[in-house]
Amino acid sequence: MEQTLLDGTDYNLALIWPELQRVARPARERRRLDPEIFTALVAELCQRAPLSVKELAALLNRSEAYVGDAIRPLVGSGTLSFLYPDQPKHPGQRYVAGSMAEAVSAAAEDGAGTQPDADAEEGAEAESGIDTVESAAAEADTEVVDSAAAEADTEVVD
Repeated sequence: MEQTLLDGTDYNLALIWPELQRVARPARERRRLDPEIFTALVAELCQRAPLSVKELAALLNRSEAYVGDAIRPLVGSGTLSFLYPDQPKHPGQRYVAGSMAEAVSAAAEDGAGTQPDADAEEGAEAESGIDTVESAAAEADTEVVDSAAAEADTEVVD
């Protein structure tokens, strides 16, 4: 499941998948979620890693059609950005948010290529680059999602 970001940085989605599943847990456990909570969960997931509609659907236990419909307004409002902003129909299209979106935007403005280089030195640079992106994402405010999910959990009456 190794992916290549717009700036050529490689990341392994399998390494962060358990963390993404933890974040998405409220959506998987409940069929009905307040739209604000669902939006916050999608934004939080896309802030941690660039994710496709298929990956988001799997994490959130929703259909790809549902997720696709739900993220369109988020892209329109700027909450989410395309990984390949100049190619909305790119076959490897993924969605990013927050500091991850800023990093992708900066890479696109710099004219960074989309093809990875097999050079070992560049691989080491890519690892340090993803550490920077992960650090920035970890520092971002996640209290909204956590408090919204906790609020939703306490509203359930068995």
